[in-house]
Order: sequence, then C-alpha cells, then structure tokens
Amino acid sequence: MEAQGNCKLTPALVRLLQTSLDLGTTSTKPLSDALFLSQATVRTEFQQVLRILDVRTRGAAVITAIQRGIVSLNGRGTDDPGSNL
Repeated sequence: MEAQGNCKLTPALVRLLQTSLDLGTTSTKPLSDALFLSQATVRTEFQQVLRILDVRTRGAAVITAIQRGIVSLNGRGTDDPGSNL
C-alpha cells in the first residue's frame, strides 16, 4: 500500500509530511525552521503534495499520508537513516 501512495512523492515531500505530523502543525514557519528550508520552499513543496495526493488542504494531506502508510504516527524510529537517535 505504501508503494502505491508514495510512488510520486519525493523523499523531501515525505520528510515534509512526516515533520508536519511529528510537530503537530502544517504551518509554514515552524516547518521551515525544523527542516532548515525557506518558507517559500515549504509552501511550494506543500503545493506539490496537495496536487500529488489530490487533496485540498495541508491537514487532509497529512491524514491521507497516514492512511496510505506514507508517514507514521510513531514518528521517526532509530532505523530511519535521517534519525539522530
């Protein structure tokens, strides 16, 4: 199921969705700070996510990503290569 839902999402877009879930926000500023990206980049990446997942809101994108197994409610684990744990 993950492969189907994730086939068009780049690793950067998945990271945006997972960070949004981990932080509990879809707001641009906290996400840009956490990901060390410009606010314009966060907005652009979310626009791509909305188009790819065919949803209208950032919240709907996060929920869809959870439902499709793209992101996890448990957050990043120690087996995640990007994890500092």
